[in-house]
Amino acid sequence: MCVLAIASIVLISSVIPNDWHGQAVILRDIVLMTWFIHIVNWAICQGSLNQLLGIYPRRLEGLPGILVAHFLHGWGQDDSEKRHLFENTFGFLVLGWFILLQGTQVFYIVTAAVAIASGIGTWIFGRAFPPHVGASGVTYGYLGFVLAYGITAGNALAFLLSIIVGLLYGRLIPGILPDSDHPYTSWEMHLFGFMGGMLTAFILSEAALNSPPLYSVPT
Repeated sequence: MCVLAIASIVLISSVIPNDWHGQAVILRDIVLMTWFIHIVNWAICQGSLNQLLGIYPRRLEGLPGILVAHFLHGWGQDDSEKRHLFENTFGFLVLGWFILLQGTQVFYIVTAAVAIASGIGTWIFGRAFPPHVGASGVTYGYLGFVLAYGITAGNALAFLLSIIVGLLYGRLIPGILPDSDHPYTSWEMHLFGFMGGMLTAFILSEAALNSPPLYSVPT
C-alpha cells in the first residue's frame, strides 16, 4: 500500500501546478511538531500530557483536549498503541497531500474543521473512559473529505482522487464503529472526524459552484 500511495502522489501531483516546496513544508512542520510533543510527553513527562490535555467527555477539564488531544498519542505495552503514531503520520502525509493539491487555504479549512468536529463530537458523545487522544480523528476527517468531495464537486480529478483514496484507505471505514477487539480505541474521534470531513466537503462543494474548481489541470 505504501508504494501505491507514493506512486499515486507522484502521478497526480505531476499534472497539477502546485507550490510543491511550500506544501511539503506545511506537512513537514506539522509532523515534526507532533513528534516533538510525543517525545517530550513520553521521554520527559512520562505520558502525563495525555492525562492533562486529553479529551474527557462532558467534563470541563476535557475542553482543552478538543484542540490539543490530536497532537497526543499513547506509547503503552500494546503493539497497536506503539504503531498508532506511525500509522497516523503516514496517513496524514498521504491524505494531507491530496487535500493540499486543492490549495493551502482549503487544507487549513479542512484541517481546522475536522479537528474541531472530532474533538467536540467526542467531548459531547464519547465514552467516559479517559482520555481520548490521537490524530486519527484528523486523518479520518481527511478520508471523509476526499471521498465526499469526489462525489459532490462534479470534478473529474476530484472523483479520481476519491477512487484512489477509497482503494487505499477504504478498509479503515469500519473504524468509525465500536470495536470490541480494541475497546480503548477512540472510534468516537474517528466517527466525528469522518463526519466533519464529509460535511466540509459538501459546504466547499456548494461554495465552489460559483468559483473555479478546487482541482485544476494545466492546459
